[in-house]
Amino acid sequence: MISIVTDPDYSDFLEGTLWSKDELIEYADISVDDESLEQKLMILNLKQFYETALTEQGMANIFHNMFSEVLLSLRPVEEFKEVLCLLSACHSYILNNRKDISLDDEIKRYEELFALGEEIR
Repeated sequence: MISIVTDPDYSDFLEGTLWSKDELIEYADISVDDESLEQKLMILNLKQFYETALTEQGMANIFHNMFSEVLLSLRPVEEFKEVLCLLSACHSYILNNRKDISLDDEIKRYEELFALGEEIR
């Protein structure tokens, strides 16, 4: 979780979930010169991310942001369809708390549902 929360590459996916330095300073009454500002921000964001990830709506928001960012970067229809299939399978697997099959099996199931590699609609 620390690597996700602290890595700026994930900031677009987590937009609206994590606190910014400015928000922390404004709402938590912390000074810009506070030497532990970065640590306090990380701890607050870890807690926020954890609490968000535990709720169905929170995970749905994170997945929505992730879908949006990934799909914006894709151009070819085949690439778009492949990523959509993979993200959908992961989303289904996590939200449905699948224990009866593996993630790989869920991905294969979605590849069949999306007719991956067979047709473009």
